[in-house]
Amino acid sequence: MKPSLLIVTGSSGFIGGRISYYFASLNYLVIAPLRSQSSLLLPHKNIITTSYDLVGSCLNGVRPSAIIHCAALTSANAFDDDLIYSTNIQLANLVTEWAGSFAPAKVVFLSTVSIYGNIRDNILQVGTSPISPNKYGLSKLASEALLTYRCIELGIPIAIIRLPGTVGYGSHGNIISKVFYASMCYNPRTPTKKIVISNPNSLFNNIVAIGSLLLFIRQLLSGSNMNLPVLLTLLSSTHPLPFKEVIEYIASSFSVRHSDLFIWSETTTTSFQIDCSHAELLGYEPLSTKESLDMVRSDILNPYYRL
Repeated sequence: MKPSLLIVTGSSGFIGGRISYYFASLNYLVIAPLRSQSSLLLPHKNIITTSYDLVGSCLNGVRPSAIIHCAALTSANAFDDDLIYSTNIQLANLVTEWAGSFAPAKVVFLSTVSIYGNIRDNILQVGTSPISPNKYGLSKLASEALLTYRCIELGIPIAIIRLPGTVGYGSHGNIISKVFYASMCYNPRTPTKKIVISNPNSLFNNIVAIGSLLLFIRQLLSGSNMNLPVLLTLLSSTHPLPFKEVIEYIASSFSVRHSDLFIWSETTTTSFQIDCSHAELLGYEPLSTKESLDMVRSDILNPYYRL
């Protein structure tokens, strides 16, 4: 029997790469389109790399179980806002073309809480209205609309998952990743510039361990909760902690004093918690914030992902 087949964009990046490797390890055949200058985050014998133009030639007439769209330009890997916007829209349009040509059973789009822009509520919910998102957030919001319209037109169920900071081996660009790697690499004999952090007393649960996301996507692909035409949801952890406790917990797990690495800014920035109860109704099993931090630490230190 032929293995189930997935198309996963963004396999050179953290989330797409981990999704590709995870499902390849479950004996899925993963088609991973890459730009010419990119390489897989984690190679595997069940991952087939190709160019974006040649994806169809890799399918051999097999209908994909799903297209999982993770690829995007962000402010972490590009500085031109207009380029970020245009590239992400082009990618979304390409995925809509694939949906029409390849007829996947499902589409999963990894979106972002950046679509909400200037969040003014203390609790962010899936239905919160966006307020002035930046070009990256706007590109993801427009991509959601493009993919949703096309999937409804084609009768293909689509799941849109709006993610906060998603962390694990291979992650970068968010504050929790920076704190983990700074703590893990700290050497008291080598002075380093301290990281300035704000909002020590703000309650924080804006984190998803990559393992939690992988399990949820697996559930979406194998379960019945994608019978609805459109599934839109928002992930996070539960049991928020004051941000200072989060930083202290990470540093202490590497036997580092947080004061050796971090400075608390006197200025405060907008902060919010995330309500993931909607996702729980769909079968998402969130970890507490502390459990998420434990999972991330284990994931980063696990040499299995470096083979």
